Order: sequence, then structure tokens, then C-alpha cells
Amino acid sequence: LEPSPEKRIETEPENFDIVVVPGIAFDHFGRRIGYGKGFYDKFLPKTNAFRLALAFDFQVLENVPTELHDATMHGILSESGIFIIGK
Repeated sequence: LEPSPEKRIETEPENFDIVVVPGIAFDHFGRRIGYGKGFYDKFLPKTNAFRLALAFDFQVLENVPTELHDATMHGILSESGIFIIGK
């Protein structure tokens, strides 16, 4: 559930240090398949925050298809540990 409107605190994207990103599938290049609404693809370019995907091991694939507007992750956290993209 989302917080009720009277309890929400609005902040600017540049104030974030980390953004935890859900998804259906990820790959070791940081690419992601989301849920189709485009929220994270619109939000993530507005921040310099570390983009951390949360996934189960079975969601981390060898390759996932992407489009030019798809935002990539900086790391993936699964039950096997954390994988930093590019390391």
C-alpha cells in the first residue's frame, strides 16, 4: 500500500543516494524487464542514485531485450549476493 496523501513527504530525485528497483528479469549488463508502466525508466534518468535491482536468482538471465529508453541498473541483489555491474 502507498502512504496516505497527508503522510507523504515529497523530495527531489537528486536527493536520493540509492533507488531499489523491482522487475521481472535482469541480466548481468544491468538491463531490466519491468512491469510495463515505464515509471522507473522515466524516474531514473533524473537521479544520480545507485540503482539496485532486487531479484531472485531465477530472475537473473543471460540476456534480456531492451529498448533505447530502458534505464539500466548499477547492481543486482539476489539470494546469491550482490553483483555490481561492470565489475
